[in-house]
Amino acid sequence: MPMTEAVRADFRRLLGEENLRGGAAVAPWAMMGRTPALVAFPATLEEARECAALCHAHDLAVAPWGGGVRMEQGHPPERLDVVLATSRMDALVDYQPADMTVTAQAGMTLATLQRILGERNQWLPVDPPLPERSTLGGIVATRDTGAYRHAYGSPRDLLIGLRVADPEGELVRGGSMVVKNVAGYDLPKLYTGSHGTLGLISEVTFRVLPLPEARALLAVSVPDPDAAEEALASAMASDLLPAFIELVNPDACAELMPERAPGWTLLFGFEAAREDVTWQADYLAHGLDLPPNCEVAPLPEPVAQRLRLALADFPVVGQPRLTARCVTLSGEAAAFARDAEPLARRMQHRLTTLSHAGVGVTTLHLHAEPQTPMEATLALLAAVRERAQAVSGSVTVERADAQLWGRYDPWPDAGDALPLMRDMKRRLDPKNLWNPGRFVL
Repeated sequence: MPMTEAVRADFRRLLGEENLRGGAAVAPWAMMGRTPALVAFPATLEEARECAALCHAHDLAVAPWGGGVRMEQGHPPERLDVVLATSRMDALVDYQPADMTVTAQAGMTLATLQRILGERNQWLPVDPPLPERSTLGGIVATRDTGAYRHAYGSPRDLLIGLRVADPEGELVRGGSMVVKNVAGYDLPKLYTGSHGTLGLISEVTFRVLPLPEARALLAVSVPDPDAAEEALASAMASDLLPAFIELVNPDACAELMPERAPGWTLLFGFEAAREDVTWQADYLAHGLDLPPNCEVAPLPEPVAQRLRLALADFPVVGQPRLTARCVTLSGEAAAFARDAEPLARRMQHRLTTLSHAGVGVTTLHLHAEPQTPMEATLALLAAVRERAQAVSGSVTVERADAQLWGRYDPWPDAGDALPLMRDMKRRLDPKNLWNPGRFVL
């Protein structure tokens, strides 16, 4: 249904003219070639619910918008009438430091939450890109995670409760505000990774942890990916408990660590009590059985802090033609990164890769010269997917050049889960108004 003046008047009565955008002012909220007719900024759960109800009543296609970090992930939307932006929904709802739980509105940024928690020597151990922009609701909706997944799991492992304005304009509550929860269907896990297709995540409750007393970051230069696999296997079989293990290829090393000679490099991050960190760093450097020609170098803390941020931001920085994420078994990550390089060269691309080696998640940036045909990038994506499938892995496209939009499937095959996912979407959004066509559905 087209956006009529009567519908705009309904939104004005609800939110006020100052909390709406229309006309040319909506341009910053365009999504992959689709421009909304209206951008609305609710500030409360009730306003979010009433906005959802208005969209449902008038058959308006809706897209939630947090910090805009992951808006190029997925298919271009089939329709887009209204963007519901959560930037005004940024309040702290409840914080219980003794119970180590926090509840906040979904539009609060991760950086803001970390500053609040840091005042009580606590933190939320997730590290998606651009924490000053990434909102809590966006992190949950996209299941965005980084290197800390190795030690702490993904956002769904830390999420214990949430509230959602559903597609019919009702408030849904899942989980609770305490760690010990009741039995029943796990709604937080349903909405985690739903990509805005099942409603507006409006409020979230997380379990938080004490800040680590000390940190250390060590770089292990390895001669090749095979040596990286051997070093990784040795570390995983040892008593080491790293917060993360990252593997960068030579081109990514040159970008992330310009002060070092480029080469295959493993990065081990340790975060714990000071005595534990000291022991683990020493054991990695002098006690672990590493392959020949490996060199271990502790990084000074200023360099380490810069690098931690650069590792988190890696999936969204630079201007590659296409960025993809591959999930494999952890023992296959190094071999996958190795095999992807000659594929890229044959198809006139340069490749930078960063692998969360301990959990088997690899981000690939496909860089192409302007004269390289778009068809070559699509062929390389197909070849990378074929290589991933050979080791029972999967590939998701995270973002791509605008000329490629609509020419690739961004999602891996959902397999036997697809009918169940489609049925859930039909039941919760019977009019198919929420991010229609964006996800695997």
